[in-house]
Amino acid sequence: MKDEYSDTYGKNAVYPARRYSYSLRLEKINSHLGDCRDVLNIGCASCDYDIDLMKTGKRMVSLDLNHEYLMIARSKDTNLALMNADALHLPFSDESFDAVIVANSFRYFIDPAEPLREIRRVLRNNGTLILLDHNRRCPDTLLIRQDVVRYYTIDELRRVLSNCGLEFSESEYLLVPIFFTPTGLLRILDKIGNMIAPTFIGRILPEMLIDAKKNELTVSPE
Repeated sequence: MKDEYSDTYGKNAVYPARRYSYSLRLEKINSHLGDCRDVLNIGCASCDYDIDLMKTGKRMVSLDLNHEYLMIARSKDTNLALMNADALHLPFSDESFDAVIVANSFRYFIDPAEPLREIRRVLRNNGTLILLDHNRRCPDTLLIRQDVVRYYTIDELRRVLSNCGLEFSESEYLLVPIFFTPTGLLRILDKIGNMIAPTFIGRILPEMLIDAKKNELTVSPE
């Protein structure tokens, strides 16, 4: 089986800008995970992130609906803990994880409230949800079919998370370059992204990362 996902978007991507984007996301995710050890990745695809995070000492559980991608992941690393399951019915007991990652798959949740309540259930108290996805304010989203995905702004996600008993903690915008960006421009774009992300202009950068916490003091809706 060919790992089309990794070859297109992951660390083995043909385009240098895609590999740069993967490294940027991995760096941000790892930074926000901090001391978290038991980590669930929902929508793991062929597990590039999982394999690299395991190298830092994280105990990863990798979940995806696509069985073929999981088989590709197994061929990469036999130590992966793989689960072929739905985010609407996570096959784990309450408070099983220190952190949950949802990287570029939240847009496919038809009703985000259901998976978010499941995520909250399996998180330990003060556990972390790291949500990484496209920014609805970015013009790029106008080029993507809106009937199969749903994009959000940070403000919209703040309300969605709060309604599901998850407390918004941090957020940041990421400048992810278009795939044909020349290698020589990538470092320059990195500096530009760091400069403008905190500004008003930064609100239209292509991707956003949300860090939310489960707090037992937060009342989760029935």
